[in-house]
Amino acid sequence: NYNDEKSADSITYHAKRTFVKGDVITDVCSNNCSYPFDYKLEQDSLKPGDSIKVKDIITSTFLVAIEGKVLMTRDALKFNKKIDWWTAAKFSGIPNAFSISADGDVAYVGTVKGNLYRIEGISDAVSKDLATADSLSVIVKEEIDATAFNGQAITSVAINPEDANKVLVTLGNYGNENYVFYAEDGKTFTSVQKDLPTCPVYSSAIIK
Repeated sequence: NYNDEKSADSITYHAKRTFVKGDVITDVCSNNCSYPFDYKLEQDSLKPGDSIKVKDIITSTFLVAIEGKVLMTRDALKFNKKIDWWTAAKFSGIPNAFSISADGDVAYVGTVKGNLYRIEGISDAVSKDLATADSLSVIVKEEIDATAFNGQAITSVAINPEDANKVLVTLGNYGNENYVFYAEDGKTFTSVQKDLPTCPVYSSAIIK
């Protein structure tokens, strides 16, 4: 995110010249890969050698699904520190498909036994407490009714880049009738197999 107003991180900027209130400082650098961004000075003045704390609006969120849980970090692009991994969600099974929405707020995990989980609120999880503490966590995990999948392995999950509720799921395992399912609400999946061959489908995409 190149303009994350929810960010809880900050950097200390050291002025090299004089600035006055309203000036746009163009050489502020993020902790993420030292990526530069603009900052509009809100205090009266800043003189050479003065320092000011600035919200770091350049952020990255990296997630990975492993057996039984989803881990996340906001340190993936901070190469000067050890990565701090947070357990964002727990679930049952071995993940076989994982997808994240274009806005970085919603993720879906599909397992080898056909279970599907929706994880929401990722963009608000700006600290370890908000991501992992049961009483404070802003992340909501929901197991989706996957009865329609007939226990088949979920091989891919595609999320509409314009609407995270519109989701396409593909399935594996030979000997079944349906391998492609779609939901308009992110929860109620119906087969869109139509005249496709009745065989496993391993990848999918929704392109807008």
